[in-house]
Amino acid sequence: MKKFFSASLILSFSILLISSPVSHSAIKSGDACKNVGSTTVVSGKKFVCVKIGKKLMWNRSTYTYKPTPTPTPTTTIVITPENTSNTFTNLYDNYKSIPEIVWEESQKLTLHGIEKTDFDIQFGPNTKLQSEIGSPNVYLNKASRLWSNFSQPKITKAFIYNFLDLPWAQDKNISLGGSWHKPEDLALNCKSLTECNSFGGAYKGFGQLFIGQFIQDKPIFNLGYVKGNFAHEYTHTVQYTQLNSPANVKLPCWFAEGQAQVVGQSLGFESLSDYKKSRTGWLMQTPGNLIDYSPKSILKFYEATGGSGNGICNQSLRTRVYDIGYFTVEALSSIKGIEASMDLVVSVGKGNTFESSFFKVYGIKWDDASPILAKIISEMFLGKSN
Repeated sequence: MKKFFSASLILSFSILLISSPVSHSAIKSGDACKNVGSTTVVSGKKFVCVKIGKKLMWNRSTYTYKPTPTPTPTTTIVITPENTSNTFTNLYDNYKSIPEIVWEESQKLTLHGIEKTDFDIQFGPNTKLQSEIGSPNVYLNKASRLWSNFSQPKITKAFIYNFLDLPWAQDKNISLGGSWHKPEDLALNCKSLTECNSFGGAYKGFGQLFIGQFIQDKPIFNLGYVKGNFAHEYTHTVQYTQLNSPANVKLPCWFAEGQAQVVGQSLGFESLSDYKKSRTGWLMQTPGNLIDYSPKSILKFYEATGGSGNGICNQSLRTRVYDIGYFTVEALSSIKGIEASMDLVVSVGKGNTFESSFFKVYGIKWDDASPILAKIISEMFLGKSN
């Protein structure tokens, strides 16, 4: 779960960015369009209106519209990181290769994957995104394609709001007829114009995203974090779908948030150099309640944030799941690939423990892997190196 939020005032400004497939005359990628987020289908190919620079243009989606919902065999897409021979044995020596391996794999997964959920996106009456962000569909669809080898809800509702629209978001929460959290939880997560955070998950087969926004413009580079937040929150939806319950109940919170961060960061920044730059920002943080960045402190962090898979998360260290947890899952992804982390979630969803699932996926006991990972994460922070 991440952070940003909204409610009502004068004008009703609710936008549905998913439109019904319709037939148009010949359209190709790059042709001009009028409304960001609108969609159309031509010869079975779906096109989405996106903003590139100052221009609005049609962009071909990897999704192919099939008017008759006939069941078809599931196709498994296999993407193997090409430039890695990382193992737990040599990972410490090769840790500087981690970001490149993971970023490149995330791009390939989104390129070859398929969209498996329809996003119903609604904005609060006083909420709008900074123009340079473009359509949330772009980042949500990327996340859906990245996880296309895993179960996803057929429909995901996304409510985008700011502090002024908090009552609106709470009403939407109630209208769902069931959720994994309550209106008062939204209020605790959205406290002011500059502190409004997000929730993502699934409930009884339907995806639910409550994505908060700050009421202030951000520097262009920092918009990568905002864009990535859409993919981050949708990753929680995929986690919940595998678990059939809130993701933080059975997963260590460092893992649940770290996995979502890997996807959000790698899809929010559109070049490897920007991805590495964003990582440096996280690495510059002071230790705070960790005391220091020694391997011993990192190991204590794992245990305090659910290392044994019991879902308990020390609140004084909770914010560090977004960097230490992120770098840990990123390191794991450089060994077995990003999808391996969701294989672990699938195993936990079948009733296995985190430890037994970790061993099944990574071929090493968590108690043996964690000191290796702690040493690498310590080196990253102490060296401030990508």
